[in-house]
Amino acid sequence: MKFRWRFLSVGLLALIILGLPSLAASQTAIVNGVSYLVSSQKPDGSWGGDIFETESTPTTIAVLEALKALDQTGTPTYANAILWIGNQYLETTDYLSERICVHSIPGKDKDILLSYLDKLVIAWGGYDDYQVNNLDTALALLAPSASQGVPAALDTVPGHKLVLENHVMKVYRVSVDPKQSTGIRSRTLPWLRISVSQSTISIQEPGKNIQTLETKPGDYCWYEGPTTDSIENVGLTKYEAIEIELK
Repeated sequence: MKFRWRFLSVGLLALIILGLPSLAASQTAIVNGVSYLVSSQKPDGSWGGDIFETESTPTTIAVLEALKALDQTGTPTYANAILWIGNQYLETTDYLSERICVHSIPGKDKDILLSYLDKLVIAWGGYDDYQVNNLDTALALLAPSASQGVPAALDTVPGHKLVLENHVMKVYRVSVDPKQSTGIRSRTLPWLRISVSQSTISIQEPGKNIQTLETKPGDYCWYEGPTTDSIENVGLTKYEAIEIELK
């Protein structure tokens, strides 16, 4: 069973890139693979661990890469995994580089990674003051370019639409159908949330308990920022809100 998780995730990516002789067979294999990953996710949002004989951090990152490639980023499964990986304390070059590829922690991961650069030979080792090597240098170089594909603007997050922008603020209209999720969202600036519908949502933030809210029109909440969260509509009616991000 060792490495089973990483092989499964890589296998799903291979199906996307290479394809199968039969489109129906390809779709079935992908659906079955995703279903297996979803059903096998641990309660804390990760995959792997002692039971599966794989390390949790690289396994969870591999699954996130597969789900992202399959456009499954708007699901609670993906959001829970992102929250877990974002809450991990990582120090080594390989783990930091891999996390940057799926979810860079603003002001942390890249700064730490750059601090490991050997200024004399312009290369990386596995850790600060470690001997430089080809593998860690390659991983470190891949991370910034890969992270450029991670959506940063909220209008790229499912259910978000930018309706106004000026030199002072950005205004987003948020709409989430029942049993759907925004996926992970990150902000570095202060912002205000104003509910415009009556619904029930759960809010997940790294290192915090899940918060369930009964919203009604006119409810508001101010956030000083930075914040990283995910909103899931756990009610029966559509959740709608206006979110104002100050510049």
